[in-house]
Amino acid sequence: MQEIQRIGVWSLSKLYAVIGAIVGLIAGIFIAVIGMIISSAVSSTAGTSAVVPFAGFGIFSIILLPIIYGVLGLISGAVGAVVYNLVAKMIGGMEVEIVQK
Repeated sequence: MQEIQRIGVWSLSKLYAVIGAIVGLIAGIFIAVIGMIISSAVSSTAGTSAVVPFAGFGIFSIILLPIIYGVLGLISGAVGAVVYNLVAKMIGGMEVEIVQK
């Protein structure tokens, strides 16, 4: 068994930021698809002028959500690493088993 005594704050922050951006992109695509479904349903009942807000919101979410999720991931990764490092000093680090092949 080996023990992780310290986690690099910037290292974990970058990892969380990339994971957050990927999750944000998936969520943005999902919202865009829902927006297209809603806009097609509204356009068939209310006319073409109601389509633009829903379609624009979907495209906007594909761009904005990865940025927001990435920034939040960066911040939460930094906070998580700092908290882990403080707690690991007090009670010890996390034990992991590493197998070399």
